[in-house]
Amino acid sequence: MPYLPVTPKIAWKSMQNSVPYKTVSGFAVNAAGKFPILYRTAKVRSAANCWSLPSGLHEIGLLMEEQFANELEEELNLTAIKDKISLTPFGYQIGEYENILPEEGWHWCINVMAVPILDGEFVNKEPDKHNPIEWCDVAGLVAKLPLFHPSLAKFLKHNVEKIKLIVDACQKHAIEHQAELAKQ
Repeated sequence: MPYLPVTPKIAWKSMQNSVPYKTVSGFAVNAAGKFPILYRTAKVRSAANCWSLPSGLHEIGLLMEEQFANELEEELNLTAIKDKISLTPFGYQIGEYENILPEEGWHWCINVMAVPILDGEFVNKEPDKHNPIEWCDVAGLVAKLPLFHPSLAKFLKHNVEKIKLIVDACQKHAIEHQAELAKQ
């Protein structure tokens, strides 16, 4: 399926083109196996007043992992763990889903992934877009699924076992990275 190229200046219209915008969303997993979830405020353009995962438009020229790491830094002040050689963030692909909101004029194709992060507290750099933000684990995520946007909730429910495995892998990676840093 073709996707619209996304640049930082792109207009927020996609239904007229019938080609979805490509976005990246996902789990930023710390050594405790927790990840931030965000409550989208009434001020956002789509999927307002429901829980979500950190996300952003996929910009041309960046790997999905790089784009997601950028979003984590921009929105939450969190740092993804990077490979020592390629210097790109480690990323685990979970899947992809579409979100078509004709009443709002949006058509998105969302790539969902997970990355291990360095430990630290998040900082909500965009409180107008999402407030509050919470640390969550997979059990907490499952309990909150009815409070997520229906298309994301359906995707998460369908992939919960895969999400558990990938969150565990990210947690293990974050723990190993912390141990390596402690030795230095």
